[in-house]
Amino acid sequence: MKLATTEDLPYLPDMTNPSVPGTDPAPVPMPHFAHGLSFYRFFWLFVIGGVLGFTVETLFALMLHGRILSRSNILFTPINLIYGLGAMVLYLCLTWISHRLWLVFLVGLVVGTTVEFTSSWVQQAAFGTVSWDYSNIPLNIDGRVALPYSVGWGVLALVWVRLIEPLIDTIICSIPDEIGRRLTWTLFAILVFNMAVTLFAVICWEQRIHGLATDSAIQRWAAIHFPDVVLQFVYSNTTIPR
Repeated sequence: MKLATTEDLPYLPDMTNPSVPGTDPAPVPMPHFAHGLSFYRFFWLFVIGGVLGFTVETLFALMLHGRILSRSNILFTPINLIYGLGAMVLYLCLTWISHRLWLVFLVGLVVGTTVEFTSSWVQQAAFGTVSWDYSNIPLNIDGRVALPYSVGWGVLALVWVRLIEPLIDTIICSIPDEIGRRLTWTLFAILVFNMAVTLFAVICWEQRIHGLATDSAIQRWAAIHFPDVVLQFVYSNTTIPR
C-alpha cells in the first residue's frame, strides 16, 4: 500500500497567512488610546500627577499645621498644577534613562529645580502672587528655589521611576479606549473652564486688595461668588505683595 504524501492531500489555505490568496489577514491590534507620547498620555500624566501632588501637599500641611489647608491651584478641582506639569516633564525626561539611577537623580534635580523656578517667576510676573519663598533657607536663588528642595526633586525622580510612574501607567492602561477618549475631553473641558474662572476670580481679588476694584456689575458678582474668605482658604499658601 502506498502511503499518502503531502502532494496527495487536498489543498487547504493557511487562514493565518495573509499572503495566501483568498484568506483574510490576521487582525492587527490597535494601540491603546494613551500610547507613546500622545496627547492623551500626557493629559492623564498631568491629571493623575496633579491629584497625587495635591494629596501629598495637603497631608503634609495637615501633619505640619494640624489642620486642613488647601494646596490646589485652581477652583473646584483638587489638582496641583505644579505637580501635574512636573509629572509630564519627568516622564518626558526620565523614560529613556530609567535604568541609570544616578543619572535619574541628577536629571530630576535639574529638571525639578528648573520647573519650580520658572513656575514661581511666571506666577509672580503674571498675577503678582507668591506661593512659596525660600529666602530663609541656605543656598537659595531669589527665594524661588533652594538646594535642599532641589535634592528633594532628585529623590522624587528616583521614586518616580521606581514607583509612581509604573503606578500611573497601570491606571492609564486600565481605562478602556472609548471611555478613555471621551473622559479625556470631558475632563479637559472642565479644567479649561475652571482655569478661566480661577483667572477671573484671582484678578478681581487682586484688584480688591490693591483698591483698584470698580463698582461694576462684574466686580460685584465676583465679590459675591468669590469673596476674599473663600480665596484666602483656597490660596492659604499664597501672598499678594501690596
